[in-house]
Amino acid sequence: MRLHHLGHETVDVEAISHLIWETIHQEGVQRLSPKSKFFSPETSISTLNFGLAFRKIRPNIEGLVKNRKETRIKGERQSLLEGIYRDYLKTLRPDEWQYLPQPRCVKEIDAFKDFLNAPCQKRGDLIPGEAVAFFPEFLAQRTQKQREETTNFFPILDGVEESLEARVQRLELVTTVLTCSDCKYKCHSGHALIGWKNICRHKRSIAPGYVDPCVTYAGYDNASAAAASVVSCVGLDPLTTTVSDMNARNDRFMCGNCMLSPYRGLRCLKVYTWLECVRSSSRPLCCAEKRTGQ
Repeated sequence: MRLHHLGHETVDVEAISHLIWETIHQEGVQRLSPKSKFFSPETSISTLNFGLAFRKIRPNIEGLVKNRKETRIKGERQSLLEGIYRDYLKTLRPDEWQYLPQPRCVKEIDAFKDFLNAPCQKRGDLIPGEAVAFFPEFLAQRTQKQREETTNFFPILDGVEESLEARVQRLELVTTVLTCSDCKYKCHSGHALIGWKNICRHKRSIAPGYVDPCVTYAGYDNASAAAASVVSCVGLDPLTTTVSDMNARNDRFMCGNCMLSPYRGLRCLKVYTWLECVRSSSRPLCCAEKRTGQ
């Protein structure tokens, strides 16, 4: 009640009530009646006079409440901005959503930093029509920056001077394969990321068991060699064939390392799409495990 009279909001006081009581107990503050069985003449004045004791610990308690208020208002501002961003995503084609950054990333836009970091007296408001004007440029710049950073994982071709744009274009080739060091042993989707769209999708998504997108990647030579072999099987050049080219062909492959397995009363070899074939071929232990029944 005293904190309410001092102008602090109920939502902040109630949110940290456990911390407030902990602070009070640490100071040995109690409000006892002389009729209480715990009362004794030797009890200190801070124990008996709650008003005096409260003035002593008031700075600590008000500091807790102010910190809570600041955290709450910053969270509300972030939620407001993320809500506007989600509404903006609804204006785009649904198949584009998987390649776009998580809502939490929009706080990186410089235009919103003054709003997010303003003194925490009130939440404040944003005009949605003005806020969404900053999203297209942010998305384009972020995507381009990540594409350029991704080229650093791949070796420079011997005897060839490539411009940055040419290196970025190589991201579309079937032999462009990364592996995610953060989740490749926990999540099959991070084992072999083939081509920019698969890489981009993984960079923007959150793997099961994680709270943030994965950040540690490396080139995957084994999968790249498997992709080159698959492309050569259909008579195309691995140095120029793109992911879109292979998707358009929609070929099917069988793994020469796999054993026959029962399927609907027959013993058959599994048939793979080209992407499945590359991922399976880059993990030969999978076939060995099937043979031994492990």
